[in-house]
Amino acid sequence: MFRWARKALGLLTGVECGYRHETFAQFLQFVGVGSETAREDACRMEHIVSEETVRQVCNFVNYGETFERVLRYTDLSYRYAPGDYVFLMGIYYMEKTYPRRFAREFHDFSQNIRLHVEEGKSWFELEIDPEPDSNLGCLWYKDQQKWIRAELHKGKPVIPSDVFEFSIQRQDPVIEGNALIAFANEDEEPVDWNSRELDVHIW
Repeated sequence: MFRWARKALGLLTGVECGYRHETFAQFLQFVGVGSETAREDACRMEHIVSEETVRQVCNFVNYGETFERVLRYTDLSYRYAPGDYVFLMGIYYMEKTYPRRFAREFHDFSQNIRLHVEEGKSWFELEIDPEPDSNLGCLWYKDQQKWIRAELHKGKPVIPSDVFEFSIQRQDPVIEGNALIAFANEDEEPVDWNSRELDVHIW
C-alpha cells in the first residue's frame, strides 16, 4: 500500500510540474520572451515558486487585462480537461482578400472540428466528407519550418494543437487559432505557395 501511495504521489507531482511549466512558459511568452528561452526558464521556475504565485500567474495568463495575446507552440491540454470538444473551423486561400475566400477543399470537410485532449497532449481531428468533391491527397501541416504529413486517428487526419498560433482578444470568449496546411501526395512534400490556412475557433 505504501508503494502504491508513493507512486500516486509521484504521478500527482509530475502532473503539477507540467501544469506549472506550461503556466510559466506562456506567461514569459506573453511578456515578450522567445519561446525557447521561455521554456528553459520555466523549467527552473516551476520548482521554486509558491502555489500562490502559480495561481496568480495562471489567472493572468487566462484573464489578464491585455488587448491581444498570441500563443505559439502551445499544447491545449493545459487549458482543457481530458475529453473531446467540438468547435468550428474554416480552410481559406492564403491570398489577402476581403472577405476571405474558402478554399475549395473546405467543402470536402465538416465545418465542425474535434479537439481531443489527453493528459499532456492534444490534437484536432478533421472529418472528411464520405464523398469528397476534390481529389484531396494527403493532408500536411507545417510545424515551424518543416512540413509534416498528418497522421490518421480512427481514419481521420489529426493535427497537434501546438502547431497552431492562437490569438486571445480582450473580453472575447472566442479564441482564434491558425495553422498552415496543404494537400499533396504522400511522397510529395508541399510547397508554401500552394498552402492553405486552417482557422479554428475555440471557447
